[in-house]
Amino acid sequence: MSFQARTYDDEANVTSYTAQDTTNTIQTNRGSLLDFRRKWVPGANSVFNSAADVASDWYYIYTLYDAYSDQGSAVLQENLDLLAPLLAVSIVSTLMFIMTFMTYCAKAGNPNANVCCVDAFKKAVLKCFCCCDPELDTKKFISLVEDVFEDVPTIVLTAMIEIRRGGGASPGGIISIATSSFNLVYNFFNILLPKDAKEE
Repeated sequence: MSFQARTYDDEANVTSYTAQDTTNTIQTNRGSLLDFRRKWVPGANSVFNSAADVASDWYYIYTLYDAYSDQGSAVLQENLDLLAPLLAVSIVSTLMFIMTFMTYCAKAGNPNANVCCVDAFKKAVLKCFCCCDPELDTKKFISLVEDVFEDVPTIVLTAMIEIRRGGGASPGGIISIATSSFNLVYNFFNILLPKDAKEE
C-alpha cells in the first residue's frame, strides 16, 4: 500500500509539473507574441498605405502607356507635357516608399533610432525651410513630403490627364486618385497626431 501510495504521489507530482510547464510555455508564447506586436505592428499601416499608393501610380502609368501606344507615337508625344511630370512624381513616390520602409525597419521597437540616410535627408531639407520644426519626427517628415511632393501632384496630374482623354474616368485613374487621396488624408492626420499620444 505504501508503494502504491508513493506511486500515486509521483504521478500527481509529474502531472502538476507538466501542467505548470505548459502554463509557463503558453505565457512565454503570449509574451513573445506581444513583444512582436509592440515592435512590428506600429507603423505597418504606413508601409502598407505607401506600397498601395506606389503600386497604383505605376499601374496607372502602365495603362496610359498601353493606351497611347495603341493610338500611335504622335499621340504619346502630344501628351508628354503631363506624362513626364507624372512619371517624375511616380519615381518620387517610389523613393518615399523606400524611405518609409527603411524608417519602419530601423525604428521598430526603438522610436529614437537613427535612420542613416533618411535622417540626413530630413536635416538637409529642413535647413532649407526655416518655418519647419528642425526637431520634426522622421515619420511625420516623410508623411509631409509624401503629401506635398507626391499625393497632391498625383491627384492633380491624374485629373488633368483624365479630363484631356475624355470619355469619363478610366479604372486606372480612379484607383490612382483614390489611393493618393486616402494616403493624403492618412498622412495629414498622422502629422497632426501628438507625439505623446503616439508613444502611448
